[in-house]
Amino acid sequence: MTRFAISGLFCAAFLLLTAGSSPAESTDAIRVGMEQPSHIPGPWAWVPQPLPNLASITEQPAPDRPVYGLYCWAGEYLQYRDFIRDVGWTNFRLSGPINDAVFRAYIEDGAEVMFTMPARHPFADPEHPMGKWRNRGNFDSDEAFIDAYLADVELVIRRYGPDGTFFQDHPDLPYKPLRYIEVYNEPNYWYLDVAREDKQNHWPPRDPVARRLQNEGREQLYGKLLMAAYTKIKELAPDIQVVGFGVGGGSAGGVSFIEGVHRIYDGIENYYDIMSAHPYTRPAPPEALLIRSWGYSFMSRGHRMIRDVMEAHGVGDKPVWWTELNWSIYPEKGGRFDEKKQSGRDDDVSRELQAAYIVRGYLQALRHGVPRLHYMSIYDTDGVNAGMLDRETGEWRPSAHAVKHMIATMPNPKLTGAVMENEDGVYIYRFDPDFTTEGDAGVITAYKVQGPATVTIPIDAASVRISDMLGEDVRDVEIHDGKLTVEIGPLPIYIDLRRSGDHS
Repeated sequence: MTRFAISGLFCAAFLLLTAGSSPAESTDAIRVGMEQPSHIPGPWAWVPQPLPNLASITEQPAPDRPVYGLYCWAGEYLQYRDFIRDVGWTNFRLSGPINDAVFRAYIEDGAEVMFTMPARHPFADPEHPMGKWRNRGNFDSDEAFIDAYLADVELVIRRYGPDGTFFQDHPDLPYKPLRYIEVYNEPNYWYLDVAREDKQNHWPPRDPVARRLQNEGREQLYGKLLMAAYTKIKELAPDIQVVGFGVGGGSAGGVSFIEGVHRIYDGIENYYDIMSAHPYTRPAPPEALLIRSWGYSFMSRGHRMIRDVMEAHGVGDKPVWWTELNWSIYPEKGGRFDEKKQSGRDDDVSRELQAAYIVRGYLQALRHGVPRLHYMSIYDTDGVNAGMLDRETGEWRPSAHAVKHMIATMPNPKLTGAVMENEDGVYIYRFDPDFTTEGDAGVITAYKVQGPATVTIPIDAASVRISDMLGEDVRDVEIHDGKLTVEIGPLPIYIDLRRSGDHS
């Protein structure tokens, strides 16, 4: 982000932070679900997003699978398989050790699998049940590190690739779920080149020259790794798609890593089929500008800048996936970890806002033309209270109910238009709820980043079914004069034009 752009965003952010939000004025508006929250925590501001041209998104052909993705390891998938199937996810980011049991489960569940090859060996052993750690810091040269990585890639593909021995051993399983391999996890961070035992070197140096040299070293190493891995994957399994980069800080600093690799290696754009990023903005809403002492993080701006890099290198038509994203809840509301104590900053939101942000994250992915968003995680892990399931009690958090209702309402959504967006934080979209079938009436989603507020929405139907974010308050409403007046706020609502009683 340029200095000028940041300055302009800061001015706009300051004005919007101090302006506040007016409450709903009409008493005739329909309100569904719980009361809309008026306080949205975090150092953030809503500013108009640099969204892609709407027609460029709505005119895209329907994707082959829905946007809904989940990031979980093999053991988590097997342990919580019933929960996963109940909510409705079928697209998965897998990392950590891989095994036959989870692959059989994926096949039985009709899953799509993207396997991330990170700083761990892809197979467990008795001494390393979570996979042995290995990165550049464990090797004498870049070449030795890359050779070891490629050996792992080959082991995975020869076992689980389209012609792998797993399918030779199980000829009754014709479906091949491994469709993507992501080359490394957050290579712009320490995972790529710092041995896990070397605690003191996990974080960027304070000295700007040392930090720049560290960044350049990672860019140079990752470019070599990506080209070698792409070549090996295509040699062994040409139909597997290569997902590149997987940068942390995809809403801010991670963009410079993508730029740097493309600057160093002429033609690197030919060594990935899909670009991936982790556009975290927690605790800010997914549409908002996160304001920190070190600068700004803005999901929409980061995505635009990544797209700009790809377009400058002639691959603007390649997909961008968000392969990791989450929001965490307060420890006093059931979160497992005291994140404020651990990190020195408050990165938490309420249980209800976590649910809303996940739903809106999927909606924002669809608006940005992002075919997959993999949410992390099933339960609180890695010191982050981002789980949708209480690990101790098995209780579903509101976020799990919200995703289940979203998938049930729009199983295969495709954006078809916008009633309103980027206007005082109001977002009202129209979707084809199931692109695999023809003739569906639409579903409208509506919310306001900070509310509540009353809006009047044009409706081309005699009646609609309105439901809240969780699917707990569902009601049929007759439409008069072609419009519907409803209260909206941070918790999205659904207006289903299919009102026939045969859908939930």
